[in-house]
Amino acid sequence: MTPPDPATPARAGGAAADLAVVGAGIVGAAVAFGALTDRPASRILVLDEGAGNTATHWSLGVLAPWAATPGQRDLLVRGTARFRDPRLLALLRPHLRRVSVLVAAGAPTLERLARSTVGAGMEPASPGTVRAARDAVGELLLHPGDGFATVHGGIAVLDTAAAATALIDAVVDAGGHLRTGVRVTRVDTARPDGQRLLLSDGSTVTARRTALATGPWPAPLIGSGAASRSGASGVASRSGAAPWRTKRMA
Repeated sequence: MTPPDPATPARAGGAAADLAVVGAGIVGAAVAFGALTDRPASRILVLDEGAGNTATHWSLGVLAPWAATPGQRDLLVRGTARFRDPRLLALLRPHLRRVSVLVAAGAPTLERLARSTVGAGMEPASPGTVRAARDAVGELLLHPGDGFATVHGGIAVLDTAAAATALIDAVVDAGGHLRTGVRVTRVDTARPDGQRLLLSDGSTVTARRTALATGPWPAPLIGSGAASRSGASGVASRSGAAPWRTKRMA
């Protein structure tokens, strides 16, 4: 996400936004909804190519409670707190279901997972849970010394495509805007009137901040004067370029 330009005034009009989100998949939808939740008066513009063949369309979200590093733990703690927002739960609950989970591993791995669990608890699996797993998938391939554990309350599975649609609809209902059928080809970051996004149809929009959520597909070219960054390759020139935070997720 690009940093805001404090000198850029908030402008009225359909071509200006406080935040432009490029991509209406689950990440872009969550960013737009979160921004509008934190700053209800913000003008949010979501831009999406609308091709339909997206990572979100082919994905299933699994909300697992394990964090392998301190950074992941902090992210999981903050994400879990936001996930408890009743407004968010009301939108996602129809697309969310809890499923049982059985973990088969050696004692050191089970102990490590138990220590890394956030917002839930691991417990020894009951014989009935093990029998249910065998009935569902057949005989389990085990190594000597393996044991069984479950996560208390199971794991949440999310229909990401339906959830993204629900979040975008909520953003639009709250006064945000969605524009589909165009691709953002370039983002110019160093402009006196705010960041300018060039669209594939030749038009432009202006935003104080821009969030890129294009998934694995090529992102816009990011430019600041003579410096530019290719969103697809991730290669950038630092001279005069605005700082960008890049996130990749699986």
